[in-house]
Amino acid sequence: MRVLFVNRADADTRPGGDTVQMHETAKGLRRMGVEVEERLGPQSEEAYGGYDVVHLFNLQTPEFTLVEAEKAKSAGRKLAVSTIYWDFSGELLLAQSARWARIASLTGRPAALWAARKWSAKHAAEPRRQVSRIIELADVLLPNSQEEAVHLRRLTPSLRTVAVVPNGIDADRFDPTRVLDLPKWAKDRGVESGAYLLVAARVDPHKNQVTFCRALRGFSSPIVLAGQVTDANLVRECEESGAIFVGSLSGDELVASYSHAKVHALPSFRETPGLASLEAAAMGCAIVSTDVGSAREYFGDEADYCSPHSADSMRIAVASAWGAGAPVGLSARIREKYTWDAAAKATLAAYERL
Repeated sequence: MRVLFVNRADADTRPGGDTVQMHETAKGLRRMGVEVEERLGPQSEEAYGGYDVVHLFNLQTPEFTLVEAEKAKSAGRKLAVSTIYWDFSGELLLAQSARWARIASLTGRPAALWAARKWSAKHAAEPRRQVSRIIELADVLLPNSQEEAVHLRRLTPSLRTVAVVPNGIDADRFDPTRVLDLPKWAKDRGVESGAYLLVAARVDPHKNQVTFCRALRGFSSPIVLAGQVTDANLVRECEESGAIFVGSLSGDELVASYSHAKVHALPSFRETPGLASLEAAAMGCAIVSTDVGSAREYFGDEADYCSPHSADSMRIAVASAWGAGAPVGLSARIREKYTWDAAAKATLAAYERL
């Protein structure tokens, strides 16, 4: 079987969870004998002709993904789409618009969020149309959770074939029995092992670090941010609240940073479920996750959840995770159940049903 993976043009220069999912799924499929080629950015229609399956990643870039989906179908190819999608436009409105914040203060957050979602649907009709069209063109959709599949059905009730492919980790790399020194950034800053909270994510409005750091101002232990930067002003605002920014981490430095952290947090406006949460849990961290998205499907009662809109919710979740520590057995369960080999097997099974 020959498969072509295609993702956004900046997937490697501005990496996210979709980048990791694409590369690691490709490796897993190759281990099972599938011929996989990975490409980024727009392709010609002719380029799609030599493959049994075209596999596109990401409904969060609907304009690009739709154009490529139409080319693949014009070339007569079977089309799989890893959706990696959650519509959180209403959540963003509440967080970033003073007008909507006032509405929430008058009506209460649930009513304001319902209204914000309705408003967003009306004023973002074209992106939603594009997402719906991609869903219609796909021969199989590969969401990362049942909850994501339900979310997609709300957008397109006539949803076609769906095969849930859970996200994964490299269980050999993220192994808590590995002996890893305290990372250099921690030694340089006098940060002790087991005494800091880590947020490993691109510093970005959607990841909500500024609100989180303001909520945790004065916390008794260091708040450490690690990731690429989309806006230096966001880093400055976090540092003004007392957070420590250590830049983008990779390789063993990232693994060691998980290993020596007590808690890992992703207070984002949505996560599906957040690869960093899985990696951190595998390395023994207690987990704080946003309550928007599919994290509960992966972690259940073994994580603490917070609203991305509520400073009190963030403080309560962090205090709970910090006090309780990681649940016994969480690391082993994540490392056994959520692997890239398992994701690749589920992906291949979906291909074979086409």
